[in-house]
Parts: sequence; structure tokens; C-alpha cells
Amino acid sequence: MLFGLLRGAALALLVSTLVYLAVSAYVRSLRRQKLEQDWDVAYRPGENPEGRAEFIARGMRAFRKSLAYRLLWLIYAVPLAFAVVTVWVMNHQ
Repeated sequence: MLFGLLRGAALALLVSTLVYLAVSAYVRSLRRQKLEQDWDVAYRPGENPEGRAEFIARGMRAFRKSLAYRLLWLIYAVPLAFAVVTVWVMNHQ
């Protein structure tokens, strides 16, 4: 019984991690694309490529500290909370 529970928990953690990594990469690519478009609107193409790279790097650093990026941790928290609530309800009926 315990071995099955641990195996299921490990599988859930693995799946959650894979989903987190995929969603995180997708969200970061969307943000980077948005920053590149912002730069292209503000400056002519090819103008100051070093400044463009710094602008994008600064924007990505700010994005990593944002609430939107931190909410990705809900990918771990929501299924865990659902499992805990389910076990609690089943044991207290």
C-alpha cells in the first residue's frame, strides 16, 4: 500500500514537473516575443543591436520576478491541494 502511494506520488511529481517546464518555456517565449515586438515598434530594425539585447534581458529579469511568472507554481499546488482535500474528505466520512 505504501509503496503504491509513493510510486503514485513520484509519478505525479514527474508529470507536474514536465508540465511546469513546458508551460514555463512557452510563457517565457511569449514574453520574449512581446519584448522583441516592443523594441521593434520603438526603434528601427538593426538600430543598436546591443541595446536590443540588453532591453530584452532586462525585461526577462523583470518578468521572472513578476506575479504572472510566480503563478506558474500553481501547477504544483493545485493538484497537490486537490489530492489532500480528496484524501481528507474520504477519511472523514
